Amino acid sequence: MRRIIASEGITLDGYFAGSQGEIDWQALDEEFNAYSIELLDSVDTLLFGRVTYEQMQAWWPTPAGENYSTEIARRMNAAAKLVVSRKAVDISWHNARQLAGDLPKAITELKAGAGKDIAIFGSGSLVGQLTDQRLIDEYRLTLNPVILAEGTALFKDMQQRHELRLIGTRQFASGTILLRYEPGPGS
Repeated sequence: MRRIIASEGITLDGYFAGSQGEIDWQALDEEFNAYSIELLDSVDTLLFGRVTYEQMQAWWPTPAGENYSTEIARRMNAAAKLVVSRKAVDISWHNARQLAGDLPKAITELKAGAGKDIAIFGSGSLVGQLTDQRLIDEYRLTLNPVILAEGTALFKDMQQRHELRLIGTRQFASGTILLRYEPGPGS
């Protein structure tokens, strides 16, 4: 069975985006890029909310994305991309399609299908929905050494409490720490 991995950069005060949606505070360096390639090699599908998909689509298949990291861009562009949105979405990015209808059913079927794991990047509302529906199998939170004081909280739309169990950590030279969690008992 495929797993869903929510991979999110967060600040020390729990934000995954600044007050204007910015993520320029993330410590993205060669060491982190190597980790990103490892993660992308372990998945074959990317799951996005509409806003994050549109941001990724505007970056990775462009010269700017390619110049940032050829290896990451190649993997991002090749992966299957699923966009969860009630609004129409431009799915012209290679291997993209829109998911509509009964989200829990679609995700359950996706997880039961053949293939590698599935990653979610950004897409905070989607992460909240899937967490409350107990459909996320692992959380990979990269805790960045920064305090924003305001922004968008990752788990702001949660409807209930969820216990998690730490399954691993990794420290990067930048001071960023990768925290890996899975749902705990009763979650």
